[in-house]
Amino acid sequence: MQTFAYMAMAIALGAIVAIYMPMNGQISKHLDSAIAANIVFYMIGLLTTVLLLAIFVPFDTMKKVSTIPPYLFLSGIMSALMIFGMTYLMPILGARQLFILIIAGQIIMAMLVSHFQLFKVPSDPLNTRKLLGAALVMAGVLVSVTH
Repeated sequence: MQTFAYMAMAIALGAIVAIYMPMNGQISKHLDSAIAANIVFYMIGLLTTVLLLAIFVPFDTMKKVSTIPPYLFLSGIMSALMIFGMTYLMPILGARQLFILIIAGQIIMAMLVSHFQLFKVPSDPLNTRKLLGAALVMAGVLVSVTH
């Protein structure tokens, strides 16, 4: 039952991404700038995260920030570039095509990260079945994004 709940949460998060990125694209249109929309996105995100931190996390937790390996802070840069890129590309590619291509990239990279256990994720070695499944998804991507 717990696994089902986690899977349902993951699907809900995917649905949220499909909603919030077009919304951020609209903010970009209102501001005439994808970069300015990124600032708004992260300001609201920061306020929300600070609120969640205040409610759910012991204050002493933040003292551990100095123990984080510096290369892991690149994730913040990646996040900003990801949101900016999606905000910029949304009006060009449209939601369907953008998300299909993003999911294709996620599948490819997730397979590599899991296979090589990068960033201490659980091992999930590649095998013929997984490669075939990924190939089928990529074939679907090609069929869906070509006109």
